[in-house]
Amino acid sequence: VNSQDPAWKRFLRHIGPGFMVSLAYLDPGNLETDLQAGANHRYELLWVILIGLVFALIIQSLSANLGVVTGRHLAELCKSEYPVWVKICLWLLAEVAVIAADIPE
Repeated sequence: VNSQDPAWKRFLRHIGPGFMVSLAYLDPGNLETDLQAGANHRYELLWVILIGLVFALIIQSLSANLGVVTGRHLAELCKSEYPVWVKICLWLLAEVAVIAADIPE
């Protein structure tokens, strides 16, 4: 890391993956689908959306801190630290999450 780089360039190094992930959680289509499903059940499950968003913010914050401290993003660390079978499981879970997010839209 070159400390002579402009501040905006150093800042952009840390927001790339985190920004993309945050868009998935704050996507109005996903929230609208969740709220519409909640309307069918008299908003009794609205707390599920709230808890999901809180957990998403916590995970994003921890992931951003990890990137700042190590200089690598979460996927790079998972690849270098976990055995092959765990990496395959993480990949499959990521694919399922993408599919589950796209189905309502």
